[in-house]
This record gives sequence, structure tokens and C-alpha cells, in this order.
Amino acid sequence: AFENNRKRDQVLLTHGVRTLRATDRHLTNEPVALIARIAQSLRT
Repeated sequence: AFENNRKRDQVLLTHGVRTLRATDRHLTNEPVALIARIAQSLRT
């Protein structure tokens, strides 16, 4: 699955679409850090 995700991400990137991946752990244990990561991504 991980390898397929990376391949898909590369295809999307060639079309100008960036992907961000997060796990359940990120969502439940580190929501503020995840929001900061998303916000940073939107600024760049």
C-alpha cells in the first residue's frame, strides 16, 4: 500500500496536486501539529 501511495502521489504531483498524509495517531494525539502542517502546506 505504501509503495502504491507514493506512486499515486507522484502522478498527482505531475498534475500540480500535492498530497499530505496523516494517520489516526496524528489526528487523535497530535491535532494541533497536524493543523500546523496543513497550514504550512497551504502557505507554500
